[in-house]
This record gives sequence, structure tokens and C-alpha cells, in this order.
Amino acid sequence: MSNTEQSVQFFDATLFLDTEEVLRLTGLSPRELAELVDLGLLQDLDQGRYAGHVVRVGRRAAQLREVFELDTSGLALAVSLLARIEDLEARVRDLSLRLPR
Repeated sequence: MSNTEQSVQFFDATLFLDTEEVLRLTGLSPRELAELVDLGLLQDLDQGRYAGHVVRVGRRAAQLREVFELDTSGLALAVSLLARIEDLEARVRDLSLRLPR
């Protein structure tokens, strides 16, 4: 695992990045970043300032673009559906831990 990958694991809402940092860390193009912000997948806090957690979402979008050759709308849909699946899986795990054994 590279240093960049290790540092990304610790990005959260308390860390703020500028546009250039987000582009460098995610592999998205400036056009893709702007479109994903317009589609509501990524949130631009104020004129080119982003919360650190957008790196994880942006990287996932970039990976999906590479693997499936999706356009930006497809990326937004795929990433949001994957996030929903992860949320549902976490809920199932939580509920299964509450079941009597």
C-alpha cells in the first residue's frame, strides 16, 4: 500500500482539501469533479474547498470509470448505489448481532 493510499484512509469530515488536492488524490479530471459536484455526489463546501471524505468517494468513482467506462452520470448512480448497499449490509450485521444465540 502506498503512502497516499494509507493517508486516504484517515481522511474524514474534519480535514479540508482544495480542488487540486482532491484531483490529485482521486484521479478525477476537473470536468468530472465539477459534474459530480453538480450531480450531488460530491459536496463543494465553498468555492473549491472539500471535506476530506470526498477522496474516498472520488477514488471509487475514478475506479468505476476505469473498470466500466462509465460516464459521469453513471458514476454518480453506481457510487450512490454502492454506498446504499454498504449501509444496508452494516444494518444487517448490526441486527444479526442483536439476535439471541
